[in-house]
Amino acid sequence: MKLHAIYLKAKEGGFTGYFSEFPEAIAEGETEKEVETNLFEALKLIFEYRREQSIGEIQKGTSSTTEYELEIA
Repeated sequence: MKLHAIYLKAKEGGFTGYFSEFPEAIAEGETEKEVETNLFEALKLIFEYRREQSIGEIQKGTSSTTEYELEIA
């Protein structure tokens, strides 16, 4: 799976970025590298939140689950 990061120069300095595939994952930083690090942290938090929401559905007995390992290089 490939993700596409979009970096925007901020008027006040630094950068803002997001993944086109996950626009809710937004990050800021002084450099593009710092934004990249922060974007992956934001993505991790989104996945953790969604997993917690899914676990609630599984515990209610309204859904089932299968686990997959996804490597993003």
